[in-house]
Amino acid sequence: MSRKDLVALIARSFAVYLTILAVWDASYLAEVFYSAWHYLRESPPLREHQYWIAYYRLRTVLSCLRIIGAMMAARFFWNAGPGVEKLFASASRGQAGLNPNPVNNLPL
Repeated sequence: MSRKDLVALIARSFAVYLTILAVWDASYLAEVFYSAWHYLRESPPLREHQYWIAYYRLRTVLSCLRIIGAMMAARFFWNAGPGVEKLFASASRGQAGLNPNPVNNLPL
């Protein structure tokens, strides 16, 4: 197995993991939407309800962003293009002792 095949295998495995993570997060969207709808529908002028409206609005937006980000990252890793190879190549160089961090090279 060549290095390019190994990088593609690892990248696609990570893409499958990210896809499962996105589907897992998407399964919670119904609960978040229902809770947000509950507080938006009632919406009396009580401060407590205003807090919950803002909370579920934020939770809905962040959940959607997390799902979209995971799917975009999964697509990036699934293609296993030159960007992914550079990512893994820079990680292997850092492990080989060629760490570009100047703090590690300070004299004792």
